[in-house]
Amino acid sequence: MSADALLYYSLILTNTFLTALYLVLTSGAMKARHLSPNGSIAVIHLIAAGVLLPFWLVLAAGHAGGHVAADGGGLMGLPTLPTLAITGLVLVSVALKLLSKELQYYAYAHTDVANVTVFSAFVPILGLVSGWALLGETPGTWQVAGTVIICLAVYVQFVDVGVGGEGRRLWTISTLFSPFGRLAHSRAIQTGFASIFPPAVAAVAIKQAALGWHPLGYATMASFLIGLGALGIEAVMHRPGLAAVFRQLLTGRFLLVGLIFSAAHLSFVLALSMRDIGPTMALERFSIVFQTLLASVILKESTALPKRLILGLVMIASVLLLEWS
Repeated sequence: MSADALLYYSLILTNTFLTALYLVLTSGAMKARHLSPNGSIAVIHLIAAGVLLPFWLVLAAGHAGGHVAADGGGLMGLPTLPTLAITGLVLVSVALKLLSKELQYYAYAHTDVANVTVFSAFVPILGLVSGWALLGETPGTWQVAGTVIICLAVYVQFVDVGVGGEGRRLWTISTLFSPFGRLAHSRAIQTGFASIFPPAVAAVAIKQAALGWHPLGYATMASFLIGLGALGIEAVMHRPGLAAVFRQLLTGRFLLVGLIFSAAHLSFVLALSMRDIGPTMALERFSIVFQTLLASVILKESTALPKRLILGLVMIASVLLLEWS
C-alpha cells in the first residue's frame, strides 16, 4: 500500500470514529437538556472554527505572505477556482450542511442514535438514483443487489416483533408493517431520514470548494458559518436559549466535543480532496457501527444491540458493493 493510500484510509478511519464519538456525546448532552439542537450546532461549530482558525492563519501566512493572488489563485498555492465561484460553493455547501444538521440533531435529541445513523446507508443509493435519473447511468446487477440488501436491512432494523406466551416471538400482519408505522408516527425518525438528502448533494460542493481554496480554510470557514447560522436560528426560535449557548462557549463544557468535531471535519475534507466522492462517502458509512457501539457504551442504548451491529455490518458491506462493483 502506498503512503498516499495509507494516509487516505487513516483519514477515513479517523473521521468515522471521531464523527461517531462527537455525535454520541452530543446526543447525550441534548437528551440531558444541556442545550437545544440549534444551540448544540452553534456551540460545537463555533468552537471548531476557533480551534481551526490559528492553524489556517499560520499555514496561510507561511505561503506568499498569506495573500490572495490577483489572478484568482488562493492561499497555499493550490489550484483554485475564481473567488466568486469558491464563495458560491462554500455558501451552497454550508446551507445544505446546516439544513442536514438541523434535521439530524433534532433526531439525535429525541430517539436512539441507532435509529438515526442507520439511514446514512441510503446516501450512496441517492447518488446511484440521481446518476440514473439525471445522467442516464444504468446501475449494474451488483449495484441493484446492494441497494436491495440495504433497504431490507433498514427495514429489519425497525421491525417490532411481538412477544407471546413463554417468550415466543409473534409475527403478524402488523409486525410486517411496523417499520412504516414507526416512520409515520415518529417525527424524530422522519427527520433522521430526511437528514440524509442534503449531504448527498453537498459533497460535490464541499470537494470543489476544498480543492479550489484549501481543505483547512474551507473547514474553518464552513464551521464558522454553520455555527453562525445555527446561532441565528436559535435567536429567532428560542431567544432564551442564547444564554445557554454563550454559557457553554465561556465555560468550555462542550470544548471536548468541539475539538473532536474539529478533527473529524478536517479529516473528512482532507480525505474527500484526495479521492473520488463515491468511495469516500461509502467508507464513511463505517460510522454506523461505531455510533451503535459507542451509544451502547456511553448512553446505555443497548436495545437489540446484536441485531443492530449485524445489520450495520451488512449495510456497510452492501454500500461497498454498491460503490465498487
